[in-house]
Amino acid sequence: MDNTTIQPSPLIDVLFCRQQAGHLIIPQMAIAEIIDRAVKADFEDSPFLVGKTSWQNESLIVLSSAALLSGTKPIKNSAQKILVMHKLYTQGTSKFYGIAIENTPKMLKFGEEAFSNDQNDEREGIVYQTQVDNETAFILDLEFIEQTVENSLSQENALNAT
Repeated sequence: MDNTTIQPSPLIDVLFCRQQAGHLIIPQMAIAEIIDRAVKADFEDSPFLVGKTSWQNESLIVLSSAALLSGTKPIKNSAQKILVMHKLYTQGTSKFYGIAIENTPKMLKFGEEAFSNDQNDEREGIVYQTQVDNETAFILDLEFIEQTVENSLSQENALNAT
């Protein structure tokens, strides 16, 4: 007789960010801090990057959550907060970057069933979609986002060297 019990999947701590363009789910371990800061706009040619801000004597590149969700940069930045993100996938000059969000996020716990393969998303910057409180929420592709930040830093450094 088999007495094995099925172990529930471990839960992951995430931040749930309600946004007008769609809701975001971000792993808590990727977030260093949530700050209120102004963003100096200077990335007009990028579809996702909105500008820079300062944090702990460091210049952070900031991406727009609305642009990641909709594919187009908003005319007016409606961000209220910036998630300061740890780089998890790329090694570069900066260890941090920012994602501008509209509202204060709330903590949730997710199991692996929320990330099934049938919920893949084809948009750049988004990996999965899932349901939270009967609303569609999107899980960011942090590897793609970090590579976008690294590419911008490389281009900026190349321009500054000339």
